[in-house]
Amino acid sequence: MMMFISPRLGASLDGDALPQKIVCRSCKEVLYEGELLKSPQDVIKKYEGKCPKCKKELKFSTEGVEVHPYNTK
Repeated sequence: MMMFISPRLGASLDGDALPQKIVCRSCKEVLYEGELLKSPQDVIKKYEGKCPKCKKELKFSTEGVEVHPYNTK
C-alpha cells in the first residue's frame, strides 16, 4: 500500500516544504517527492506495481491519505 506523508516531513534543497511525498506503507521507501502533484496511479505504474525496495505490491487506498495544511513563512 502507498500513503501520502505530511509535507513537513520532506524538504526541498532550499529548505521549503514540498507539497507531495509518496512512500511505501510497508518499508517507508520514498517513491515520489516533489513540487508537482502526481497521481498515485502514475507512481504505481512507474514502478510496475511493486516497491523497488521491499518488492511488496503497491496499491492506492484513500484510507492511507494524510492531508496537512501547507505552512508558508
